[in-house]
This record gives sequence, C-alpha cells and structure tokens, in this order.
Amino acid sequence: MDKKKKERLELIIGAIAVAKKQKDGRVLSDLEFLADELKEAWNILEKKDKVKKK
Repeated sequence: MDKKKKERLELIIGAIAVAKKQKDGRVLSDLEFLADELKEAWNILEKKDKVKKK
C-alpha cells in the first residue's frame, strides 16, 4: 500500500474513533459498522503488502 493511501486510511480511522467517543445513537452504530469495514479492508491490504514484499 502506498504511503498516501495508508496515511488517508489512518486519518479516516482516527476521525471515526473520535466520532465514536461522542456517543450519538444511530450515527454511532453507522460509524461502528464503517469502522469494522475499514479495519477489515486495512487488514486485507496489509496482508497483500506482506505477500508482495516477500
């Protein structure tokens, strides 16, 4: 994963973490779903990176 994409994902994940702390009902559940999806995508991208580097 290139550096720009990785930085962008880290910013998005950070923003979601801040928003989750605000505890706003429906918005919170939507953000939790989005955060889970992003983490899963992040893990897939990192695995692909490790495979490419070998």
